[in-house]
Amino acid sequence: MGMLAKIRRKYFRDKVPLHEITRQTGLSRNTLRHWRRCQSEMREPAYPLRSSPSLLDAYTYPWN
Repeated sequence: MGMLAKIRRKYFRDKVPLHEITRQTGLSRNTLRHWRRCQSEMREPAYPLRSSPSLLDAYTYPWN
């Protein structure tokens, strides 16, 4: 809950505008608006880990 809490703290307590928070975090304004409005569910979205195949996968041993 680190990033979501920091964004909500900056916006509500410190009165930092969304444009400035967007610049600082690199997140889009739409994402920040959605996170700002979500008061009932206070948890960050869990994104799946990206797995990209390596070019060397065809040459690795089968027990790896």
